[in-house]
Amino acid sequence: MRVDVGSGEAVSWRRAVEDGLQVLAGRWVVAILAALAQGPLRSNALLNEINAAGGRLGRRGQPLDHRVLKDTTNRLGLDGLLVEHDDPTPHPYVLYELTSRGLALLVCLRPLAKWARSAPDGERLSWREAVELAVDALRGVWVLPILAALAQGPLRSGELRTEINSAEAARQDRADLDFRVLKDTTTRLIGDGLLIEHSSPTRSLVRYELTQRGQALVVAVRPLADWASTA
Repeated sequence: MRVDVGSGEAVSWRRAVEDGLQVLAGRWVVAILAALAQGPLRSNALLNEINAAGGRLGRRGQPLDHRVLKDTTNRLGLDGLLVEHDDPTPHPYVLYELTSRGLALLVCLRPLAKWARSAPDGERLSWREAVELAVDALRGVWVLPILAALAQGPLRSGELRTEINSAEAARQDRADLDFRVLKDTTTRLIGDGLLIEHSSPTRSLVRYELTQRGQALVVAVRPLADWASTA
């Protein structure tokens, strides 16, 4: 099975997904989006909802505090995902609300949540947990280039490395992918159930192929790429 990421658009697809993942970077971003999905909330209510949800999910570690909430919402405001409404009454408060772009991002994240919930025991995941799991699966400098290169079909290790380095040649922010890093990344992706490795009897040739789950992730992330491309 081949996924619709043509070789001519693979680079732009990867970069669009990377832009989308950058917007989602940060421990509390998905949590804030999830809490505001049902409508505007005052800052205290937003804080309480996120921390209460964290408790229900069995999360450990420090809860969200007002300072980190403010820093994160400021960033999301700059990204055009939410707006703040200030009430100047004697008892002032800040009301947070998702913008149309923020709401559109929520829609684009649904396929990723569905993908995460398709795993064994995945149906037990909340929307927030499912999105965070899918985003984590896509983290790593070379994960997206590998997924995009293999979307058109299996490749030998040397072919895969050449394809990726050729596509990334114009970028100044990363060195070429070497065989050691390729092996480390593909090993992780195999462990995540996204790739399968075919070896020759002498192991002199290694061929990589997306699993059905890997193909499904490429499809699920496409709406995020489309969303990021409209910025």
